[in-house]
Amino acid sequence: MSDIIKYAEIQGIISKYYPLGIDRSDPKYEEYKGTSDLKTLVAEHLHNSQKRSQWDTLINTIKAVFPELIEVREIRQPFDTCYSLEIPINRREIDNFVYEQRLYCHLSFLGKYFCLYGLDYIQVHNNENRIQFQPVLTISPCNNYQEYLKKIRILTEEGFPTYRFLSFLYLRIQVDGLRIFSNLLKGNQFSNVFQALFIPKNITDYVRYGDMHYK
Repeated sequence: MSDIIKYAEIQGIISKYYPLGIDRSDPKYEEYKGTSDLKTLVAEHLHNSQKRSQWDTLINTIKAVFPELIEVREIRQPFDTCYSLEIPINRREIDNFVYEQRLYCHLSFLGKYFCLYGLDYIQVHNNENRIQFQPVLTISPCNNYQEYLKKIRILTEEGFPTYRFLSFLYLRIQVDGLRIFSNLLKGNQFSNVFQALFIPKNITDYVRYGDMHYK
């Protein structure tokens, strides 16, 4: 399969499953055929043993290649449209501060795409209160993420040879008329490619670090 990804193909997939120009709170959103097709597609990926076995094999391969990683855990939220891994690669506690770095891998159900990125979390413990700052997004192999992001990308491409890596340049594109969850958008924003193909969280608005042209 060609490594060249044209935005038109991504846009076609999104318009197939999401009603553009209709907010999720509008009853017409649920009446759209693509909405029910999307629910069927998600259920198929979650409950089809053949599809799951390929994903489980990737998880076990990552664990074998990186035995030093304490956890390689699968995560899922109700409205996700992908398989997801969360991989903690670094954690430090200094006085009342907790600093964590976690690598994420998502494999879309809608199209043959996957993405990888890192999130740095800072949490402050103040007596009984915990203050969580907005994470910092790492979009390319660098610093502590370099080895893991590079190798896990290779392992994902080997495990799913027909899937292609979507870079941040694609993930951040807002799709005209798409509003999956308005409460996760700012002002007049539309939902972006990442939110449509992977998870609703609006990570592309985070402060970012890394090479914008990594692909």
